[in-house]
Amino acid sequence: MQTVSFTYRIFDNCLEIIPDELIKDNAIYTVRIRNLKSKDGTKELPDAKYEITTKMSPMYCSVDDIKTLVDVFDIPESTILMMIRRAGKEADFINGKPVDTTNGVPFEVEQFTAVKASLLALLRAYAVGGAESGLEGTLGKISFKNGDKLASIKALIDRLRREAKTWQEAIRGYVFEGRNVSKFALRGNKSLRPTPASAILDDWSRNGNMGFRGREFI
Repeated sequence: MQTVSFTYRIFDNCLEIIPDELIKDNAIYTVRIRNLKSKDGTKELPDAKYEITTKMSPMYCSVDDIKTLVDVFDIPESTILMMIRRAGKEADFINGKPVDTTNGVPFEVEQFTAVKASLLALLRAYAVGGAESGLEGTLGKISFKNGDKLASIKALIDRLRREAKTWQEAIRGYVFEGRNVSKFALRGNKSLRPTPASAILDDWSRNGNMGFRGREFI
């Protein structure tokens, strides 16, 4: 946590706070007001605390995708935003570079971010004892009912981890499983093009299991 110096001015019933430095993105600013009294000292406002979340990036999904967490587990929206950003940075890492959003956020990236952020939020709720209160609700598109508390929450965490893994593989390009292996190849051939069968059959100098060594029979 870093303290930010500021100036302020009061006019009418407004208090204006002016930071001495530029506001940073990807940050949560906390404003605390204490001992605010009227000029004649006869009135005093109760202490107040406000949190201001600045622009977050990358943001590959919206709070609406997991907003039920805010109600079910009482997680502040600012925390959800930070989790979405963290999941988005992980998506960039998996992708090897920042995700291209020229034509919108790719579906697999959006899904990974939503699932990962939901997982992070659920782990946080679990850590602070949310699993002990017999809750039910929705995480993204996944509904749950916490019948026996710990067991069902743990099962949901495992399910989210599996789903995050699936979308992680999709970001890497493994959307459609199955890979063909060349039927013919020359030993030591580094060409990216398939080796035609004729190249192997006509090459009598090749060592291998064809029954020849050089031009002599074994």
